[in-house]
Amino acid sequence: MKGKTIGLLQPVYMPWLGFFEQIHYVDLFVILDDVQYTKRAWRNRNRIRTKKGWNWLTVPVYQKSRSKQLIREAEIDNTKKWAHHHWNCLCENYYHSNYWTYYSPFFSDLFQKKWKYLIDLDMGIIYFCIKALGIDTKIVPASHLNLGEKYKEHYGNTGNPTVKNIFYIKELGGDRFYEGSLGKNYLDVNSFSKVDIKLLFQDYNHPVYEQRFMPFIPYLSIVDLLFNHGPRSLDIILNKTGSTHP
Repeated sequence: MKGKTIGLLQPVYMPWLGFFEQIHYVDLFVILDDVQYTKRAWRNRNRIRTKKGWNWLTVPVYQKSRSKQLIREAEIDNTKKWAHHHWNCLCENYYHSNYWTYYSPFFSDLFQKKWKYLIDLDMGIIYFCIKALGIDTKIVPASHLNLGEKYKEHYGNTGNPTVKNIFYIKELGGDRFYEGSLGKNYLDVNSFSKVDIKLLFQDYNHPVYEQRFMPFIPYLSIVDLLFNHGPRSLDIILNKTGSTHP
């Protein structure tokens, strides 16, 4: 009998295709907003397709020099005109895409708002994209479940990822864990089997699809796929993958 499959990932700004593949194949997906924010990661940036290749879209974030901050505490530096720049980049590179009129109103509104916290911006985009893709998996930030605080009560400040993931999955009532491929580098597989959790690693074979410019560039933001293929996007994400699915 199929068990309850859990996915755990940190938030991403305008995530790539594999992020949504993981969401689709789990029963509950938890956004880890209660872990330390790190610079030059995917929390505040991603890539889009341009005539010249690809380009970063980066949300500026205030950096706390003397104290660590959690992802949910990271504040956007709105003294910089990042939103205007991001909107202009989308217009310049996707205005003539087949599904620009489907999704551009959302992003137009998004970039007119003054966002304070990065997590709220990221989650707003993620929620919109899963709805646009037709994914019905429940998504919830870890901070809303107090998972971080519960973990500290049991294990203090230990940062062992295997122990922490197992704790989270058990708290969530899961017995299957769908993890990204990088988890192979730092998770103790045997520890999961000892507590009756089946560990499944994503093995994502990135699909090739028609983009506005040639040659094809993989590992871009989901917006590249949505603007070019609209309602077919989820089929493209799923049908051309060689993943081991939970």
